[in-house]
Amino acid sequence: MRKILCFVHIEKAAGTSLIHILRRQFPLRYLDVRPYRFSPYAGRWNPVFDKGDLEVALKINPFLRCISTHALCPQTNFLPIARMEYITLLRDPVDRYISQFYYSSERRGKQWDFERFLEVEENTNFQVRKIAGRDDLELAKKTIDEKFLAVGVVEKFDEFLSQLGACIEGKALDTAYRKANARSISTGEQELKDRFDSEIRARNQLDIELYQHCLERITASSGHREAGNSQESRSLGGTPGFGARLVDGADYLLRKCYYEPVTRMVRRRNGLEAEGAYAIPLNFGEDKL
Repeated sequence: MRKILCFVHIEKAAGTSLIHILRRQFPLRYLDVRPYRFSPYAGRWNPVFDKGDLEVALKINPFLRCISTHALCPQTNFLPIARMEYITLLRDPVDRYISQFYYSSERRGKQWDFERFLEVEENTNFQVRKIAGRDDLELAKKTIDEKFLAVGVVEKFDEFLSQLGACIEGKALDTAYRKANARSISTGEQELKDRFDSEIRARNQLDIELYQHCLERITASSGHREAGNSQESRSLGGTPGFGARLVDGADYLLRKCYYEPVTRMVRRRNGLEAEGAYAIPLNFGEDKL
């Protein structure tokens, strides 16, 4: 059965740098995917990427070996089309929560203060929901332990790359990367963290426990790799070499000249907004989201 490496990209968890590495690792066989059709999911809009969407992605790229998306839940069944090998990055829940607030305020144009943001249920325990599909800590832990090939945290990114390099078959993982979309903590962010720390933690307690679970898993995995003979990755970080930059350039042209135009056309033909990571129907008002 076809195996596909799937990066479950959690919003505001620094996944863009990893995506650059995956594109280089799987030239011509990587695709940023999203829902291409509309179907209600769990009584809500914004359905997750599912088996039907994977069939569309395989028509766009029959050689697909690696995908990345915000809109995928590991509880989704992709058999018999493919067997997914999941990877993900988590982030300190307090820092991620504040970063999500600033993103929604600055990039998405939400006009609200932090107190109102705290009241929005969809913002709480966001990482557990991405893994389990609902507020279920035990299911999220079980899914991480049983379905994920590699799990890391942003704060230990290089350790995650070493773990991933030991898991991926084929050529050694080229881990040269530049930090992407990184920003230093502003005075305002630190003030929010100091002022609302207890409220943030109360609203993200499941995320905090899942994050600690992953830290323990990472520690145990690191000890196991040191004791055994694992595949060695190239030096972590650094500037991509000339060959890597050629691959990056070819990938960029392929995305801009083929993947993105085709996926926009498919989504519009199926009644969806051309842009965006989720399946937003055309002319679907912001008040309904």
